[in-house]
Amino acid sequence: MNVFNTTPYVFFPYDTSPAPTLPALTLIVRGTFSLPALGPAIARPKDEQKPLRGDEPHLDDLGRSLAYATDLVAMKPRGEVLVHATCHTPDDRPRPSHEVAIQVGPIQKTLRVTGPRVFVEGLMGRLGPGRTAPFTAIPIRWELAFGGMSFLQNPLGRGMEPIPDDEGRPIPYLPCIEYPESRMTDPKDRPVPAGFGPIAPSWLSRSKLQGTRNQRWAMFRAPLPPKDFDPGFHNAAPADQQLKKGYFKGDEEIVLTGLHPARQRWTTALPGKRIRAFCFIDNAEERAERPEAPEKKLVEVTMNLDTVHLDADKCEMVLLWRGQAAVTRPRHAEVEACYIAEEDTADAPATLEEHEARLRALQEPAPRPQAPAEQKLPEADPAATKKQRAQIEATKQQVKKVLADSKADPKVIAEIDRTNDLETMFDILQRAASEKIKELEAMTAAMKGG
Repeated sequence: MNVFNTTPYVFFPYDTSPAPTLPALTLIVRGTFSLPALGPAIARPKDEQKPLRGDEPHLDDLGRSLAYATDLVAMKPRGEVLVHATCHTPDDRPRPSHEVAIQVGPIQKTLRVTGPRVFVEGLMGRLGPGRTAPFTAIPIRWELAFGGMSFLQNPLGRGMEPIPDDEGRPIPYLPCIEYPESRMTDPKDRPVPAGFGPIAPSWLSRSKLQGTRNQRWAMFRAPLPPKDFDPGFHNAAPADQQLKKGYFKGDEEIVLTGLHPARQRWTTALPGKRIRAFCFIDNAEERAERPEAPEKKLVEVTMNLDTVHLDADKCEMVLLWRGQAAVTRPRHAEVEACYIAEEDTADAPATLEEHEARLRALQEPAPRPQAPAEQKLPEADPAATKKQRAQIEATKQQVKKVLADSKADPKVIAEIDRTNDLETMFDILQRAASEKIKELEAMTAAMKGG
């Protein structure tokens, strides 16, 4: 398969065939963008675009929650927003709590971030929230949201059971990250875990969408997904960070609140780009039914902007466009080439014929540069030529005389006599001198040896 990618982004044709007899091909385009202080996101140069990634957990002392959800999925039924960020208080001043918020198009979400606190015994022996430790920055992580090892919606969280400290003492921590309207005040409370990041596929809110994977499924249907498999499993964001239906247009406004150390309200936008993808295919199946059909044809694959991944800590954004190509042959053998183009969402989409002409121009080899026309050399001046020949002849005679006086090899004198080129004469003299030097060196060595 040839690839003609006219965008700066990374393109990956992902073979998603569930079985050899059920070919499937997903086209994925991954774009990396910078998030400026003002204005829409800016695409990174082609050599700074980053490759596709899989599920990546955090690897630090806080825990192992999912830091990045895989790019390699066949499809997502709706668009979603994933955010990696840290809560920053205004002017870096310590506070007991602070609200953070995200908005991407119609998706809006607010969280309350509170400093570390534990349950303490109050009047009548009742447990309640103790003193809150002020903070200036707290990462928005599932380890700091409500949960616990016995809580399948967030087994890495806090609040369900005490967490041992470095010395093994159980500490009854409260969650630091909560929904403002659903905060934990009693050990018996079970608030909904709150966060901005991806949910691991093994956690209940996603694992329940995998369908019934029992022995019957393993024996009669695998590796196909269960009949009750919900493709929403591929959406890794919390439900309130997913669109109700459909996908992003590509120019939605973005507002981040409390997630940057210098900008409490950070307004930017998606870059306003539309991805067009096409497959140039062998049209044998259609020609079998309609002989007048073309041998090859260009088929568009609808690309959906289904993932917005914001990294506020790095001022970076990743966008993922995804589309499923209609293939029927194993290893999608009918696809001879893929052509990827980019358009501004503010402009009307180019027609199929326009993109076909652009692809044809890319497929045709560039014309070879024509050799410059042969230039006619100016005719030599007869008088100047006669003078030059006389000078060469005089030089030759002088060289021959010097060689004869020094009793040089007659063969060398004969070679000089046969040429009228000064450079050739010089080469002959240089070679003769080199041979004479070697002869003298040999004679000197023989004398020393005697």
